[in-house]
Amino acid sequence: MERRNTITIPEERQADLEALFDEMLMCFNDIEDPQSYARQLLQGPFVRPFFQEYQRDYLDGREHLEEITQPGELARLCDEWDVFEHPAYKEDAAPDKSSWSVKQHTARFIIRVLHFSWRNGGRWKRGSWKYDRTYDIHGESDIEFFEVWGVLRYLQVEWEAANLVHWDVGHLRAWDTAS
Repeated sequence: MERRNTITIPEERQADLEALFDEMLMCFNDIEDPQSYARQLLQGPFVRPFFQEYQRDYLDGREHLEEITQPGELARLCDEWDVFEHPAYKEDAAPDKSSWSVKQHTARFIIRVLHFSWRNGGRWKRGSWKYDRTYDIHGESDIEFFEVWGVLRYLQVEWEAANLVHWDVGHLRAWDTAS
């Protein structure tokens, strides 16, 4: 896969990327200034180090990037894999991920962000989603999962816009939660 040698986003991609950023802001409609909040969150300690790991272990050096798994399907897989309790997904020490799929990398990002936020008083504080949804009658844990998925989705698209020579925003079915 051919990559750009720059970290800036070409001007012709800005409008599409801004539209995707605006879609991501739906996650933060409870915040007074969601645009500023989201920009700080994306660069802050509750997201940035985990995206750097995702970038290093999944995005960088791949010949082909897969589409991030939609949140409905990913939540089902996370339930099957018991990722909230699995050390490979929740622990700081990273396992060998050389044979991991995009689903596994995405799950690790989401679980690491949520665990870190729960332990350190970040945006995502409910800490109740351990795939025993019996006690989560308001679906708050699903909302947290979806929000973190949306953050990763935007960050990957932003990375692609900045790094891929051939970037096609048309393939994105943003915020498709049905699958």
